[in-house]
Amino acid sequence: MKDFTVHINANISDPHPLSDKYKNHKIFKDMGLIMEFYEFVSCSSYGCLLPGNGDLIQNPDSYIFSSIGGTIESMFVLLQTSHINDAFALLRVYFDEILIATFFSAYRTDQFNEKAQEHCQNNMNLYYVKKVKTWIEGISDTPKCMDAIKYFKRSNCYQELFNKFDFEGKYKKIREILDDSVHINGFSLMVKNDNSLNIEYREDELDNFHSMLSSLFQFHLASIIHLDSNYVMSSDCRDYRDIGQIPPEGSEYWVCPKAQEVFVEFILPDKNLADFFKETCDMEFDYNANSEE
Repeated sequence: MKDFTVHINANISDPHPLSDKYKNHKIFKDMGLIMEFYEFVSCSSYGCLLPGNGDLIQNPDSYIFSSIGGTIESMFVLLQTSHINDAFALLRVYFDEILIATFFSAYRTDQFNEKAQEHCQNNMNLYYVKKVKTWIEGISDTPKCMDAIKYFKRSNCYQELFNKFDFEGKYKKIREILDDSVHINGFSLMVKNDNSLNIEYREDELDNFHSMLSSLFQFHLASIIHLDSNYVMSSDCRDYRDIGQIPPEGSEYWVCPKAQEVFVEFILPDKNLADFFKETCDMEFDYNANSEE
């Protein structure tokens, strides 16, 4: 496991050192937690055989998660050095990444379920979803953002969860703000990258960044739990099987500590989402945990 301890301004010459309020902002702790989760889920998904992946031995989701974690790490470094606008521009990249990852997961599940009903007599373990396979092979293009969102609205396996998120309002606004940073739509956005300026509102920018990142990660975390809940499963069940023993009854529903930690931090505060998972998810999350503990 990587060390995501925060070391801000180490060996960096800055005539205007960052304030303690900036350096101790909650965003750095939460980004460390998010990076650790993506590292975990990359490892946990690596050996999982998923419906629609055909005969692929290595799960492509593992590489998708590690790449997304790399984007979070890049933003982390940019914020450490107060290159604020670049961090916001990369947050826009992260927005695209989680939409793409969720699209292929939902599409793959829907297509597999449809084919399984049509050809239940065949060996469905070797069935692969063509759109996913050709994308991995570099033959087909990545779906556009709006195309992915349109699909989410009609997806059999994902529509119910997607409707919990305000993509017509809240998430549309986030995307517009991040687009401004990507295209540097204003002098004030450009100078946010100059960390030699003593900009008084740096901490406010961290507040804004933290709010948007939390909303985006909440969306992706909820999507992972809903579409691929085995990714957040505790290793106990597999560990027993690896040594030739029968796993304890119900251990396939146990949740790994890192998934529980981010669940408490990013899902439980949203009662609407928490209630949704109570009703629909078999995984044994602790719904009484306290994020401050």
